[in-house]
Amino acid sequence: MVMWVFGYGSLIWKAGFHFDERVVGFIKGYRRVFYQGSTDHRGTPEYPGRTVTLEPAEGEICWGVAYKISKKEDQEIALTLSKASQGTIGSDLKHEADLVYCFQRYM
Repeated sequence: MVMWVFGYGSLIWKAGFHFDERVVGFIKGYRRVFYQGSTDHRGTPEYPGRTVTLEPAEGEICWGVAYKISKKEDQEIALTLSKASQGTIGSDLKHEADLVYCFQRYM
């Protein structure tokens, strides 16, 4: 089974896991926002740094990179990375239906 990971923040430049393919594009119905505060790797407890997250937004698009991952071991690493980050690295697991607008040649 193939899994796609959509990166819309720092994951665009630094995946941190093995992938089979990298495709630049956008998804519809989401926008990038900096609402989440973080002291993990930026900011201080008094002044948390802003990290990017996705927010559903009708009519909007969000540019990023989709990573195709087919090996089970690599999928487990990507899932662990995504769960550990809680959105702080700008990644989100998407179903194929979410990516169809941008990545039609792959679906």
